[in-house]
Amino acid sequence: MAAALAAATPAAAKPIYGCFTRAYDAADLAAAPAQVVEELVVQLTLDEGEFYTGFVAARFAAQGRVAGTAAAAGAWHQQWANCVEGEGGVTCSADCGGGMLTVVPRQDGVDVVTSGFGVLREGLVNGPCAGTETLAEVPGQPVTYRLYTAHNNVCSMMSGEK
Repeated sequence: MAAALAAATPAAAKPIYGCFTRAYDAADLAAAPAQVVEELVVQLTLDEGEFYTGFVAARFAAQGRVAGTAAAAGAWHQQWANCVEGEGGVTCSADCGGGMLTVVPRQDGVDVVTSGFGVLREGLVNGPCAGTETLAEVPGQPVTYRLYTAHNNVCSMMSGEK
C-alpha cells in the first residue's frame, strides 16, 4: 500500500533544489537549428519555506536568432532570480523585466521552460540591465531545455558562491 502511494506522488511534491546543467553538442545543435543556447546551468537554493534563490548561466550558440550577434561570441550570460514553488515546479523571475522560467522536475534532472528569461552578458559595465539576451528561441514562444543533475561545485564555480 505504501509503495502504491509513493508511486502516485507527483515528482513536484518533493522540493526541487540543486545544480542542473547541460552542454549541447554539435549534433544536438544541428538537429535544432533555431536553438540559441549551447550551454545552460541552473542552480536552485531553497531559502525558507517555499522560497528559492535561482542562478542561471548560459552560453549562446552561434545559430538561430542570435547568430552573428554579440551574444553568440561565446561569453557567459548570467542572472540571479527570485523563485517560488508551485504546482508545476519552481517558477523564477528576473529583474530588469527579465521574464520568467519554470523548472520542472524529472527523474534524472529538470526541464527548464521559458518564453523569455533574460540573462546579462558577463562583465558589462553599461548599467545593470544592459546586454540582456533571452533564452527563448523566439521571444514570447515557449522553449524547453532538458538539464541533468550535476555536482553543486559546478554551479558554485559559475555563481561565485562557496
